[in-house]
Amino acid sequence: METGTGCRGVNLIKGVGDVVITLLMLLVLGLFEKYGVPFRQGFFCDDDTIKYPYKQSTISVALLLIVSIVIPLAVMAMWDVLFKVYTLRGSVTCRVALRSVYDAILVFLFGAALTLVITDIGKYSIGRLRPHFISVCQPDLNTVCAEGYAQDDACQGSDAQKIAEARLSFPSGHASISFFGMTYFAVFLYDRLPKSGPSLLKPLAMALVLSVAFYISLSRVFDYWHHPWDVIFGAVLGASVALILGVFVAKLRPTSNNKDAVDSRPTIATVT
Repeated sequence: METGTGCRGVNLIKGVGDVVITLLMLLVLGLFEKYGVPFRQGFFCDDDTIKYPYKQSTISVALLLIVSIVIPLAVMAMWDVLFKVYTLRGSVTCRVALRSVYDAILVFLFGAALTLVITDIGKYSIGRLRPHFISVCQPDLNTVCAEGYAQDDACQGSDAQKIAEARLSFPSGHASISFFGMTYFAVFLYDRLPKSGPSLLKPLAMALVLSVAFYISLSRVFDYWHHPWDVIFGAVLGASVALILGVFVAKLRPTSNNKDAVDSRPTIATVT
């Protein structure tokens, strides 16, 4: 174990490479959000699943990101730093500090960006209509429904942004990112909570954080922003990415409460 307090150098190839990969994933996400054009499909005039009223979201995008990304990220980073300060009795080296930052932040941010990129691939490729599509599209049903199927240019609504958003129902981004953040956080809690505590402490903590994602996902259905299968697929997507990255990349393990297990965990960035 390194006992000094200095930092002799970082493996720049690994460290910079991981940062660049994460930034590229964020860049792809930004390009999707700014320049993405959803597939324009028509609709059947007797499809009652797209005739719900338009409502404001119960969980805004800003609140979604705070709850699903910012709070778990802050808790995990502080938890790891404080845990290492306690176990090493204040002898926190540069290597330990860097490992905490990378383990808690970089893998998590990469996973969040990856989840949203996959979500956007589905949204823009399929262009599924949201439950409130007719409310924002405002087509003249008496005219466009003469043959029972309206073409993609039937909208007469004045808000082009809302109409474009109404074509991005599958999969649910709220469900995918909330289940990513909360599933990763749940695995982290299972890994970090002491085994010496009550046997039901870990299941309770995991259930509490996952219930947050569950409510966020449900809100997309009762707010008429998504169909149930949009939410189900988004939840499975987010949880799958979180489990893969948490277990196989961040190496979250239930034995890591042992100090030797923590110190021996493979890291993304290393100090030479």
